[in-house]
Amino acid sequence: MKPETSRRILKIVSVIGLLAVIGLAVWGFATGFFTNQEAIRAVLERAGIWAPAVFLLIHFMQILVPVIPGGAALTVGVIMFGPFWGFLYNMIGNCGGSLIAFLLARRLGRAFVEHFADEEQIAKYEQKLTQSEKGFTAFFAVAILLPFMPDDLLCMIAGLSKMPTRRFLLILCLLKIPTILVYSLGAAAILPH
Repeated sequence: MKPETSRRILKIVSVIGLLAVIGLAVWGFATGFFTNQEAIRAVLERAGIWAPAVFLLIHFMQILVPVIPGGAALTVGVIMFGPFWGFLYNMIGNCGGSLIAFLLARRLGRAFVEHFADEEQIAKYEQKLTQSEKGFTAFFAVAILLPFMPDDLLCMIAGLSKMPTRRFLLILCLLKIPTILVYSLGAAAILPH
């Protein structure tokens, strides 16, 4: 399959996923489901011990198949599991999914990354990489902290670099804490006590 076709399919799937999430959000807030901890607990009880595993799988998948916006997944984690476990599962899911993207790009190369972004986007970030390895590492660290940066793409670009996996994980996991903490606290604030 050509990269252009893959990107088109991913965009269509992303739009369908976004519409599904919006529809679920409208339904959830209209029915009071998202603000009713008992209703959420009932759904999780039906999933039983598999609820965290299913949530982590969704988190891993949303990095590679952007069906659910990352911010929505973070909020749902806190709503479903509470602030502490939601934060923990969000950290594991987000960092684990990013590590998968990094390792796949490292293993499969630029052709893999081309399935997720167009040439112009890739070239924009690769330019940072070719300027200097230290410069890219600093840029990557700052970008992970900033909202609305293409974290998933940057993790793949980092996989194309010579950045050691240990450094990638250290930057990612340490600098994701503030973002995920803000989502966790924000979601916890809207939940009834």
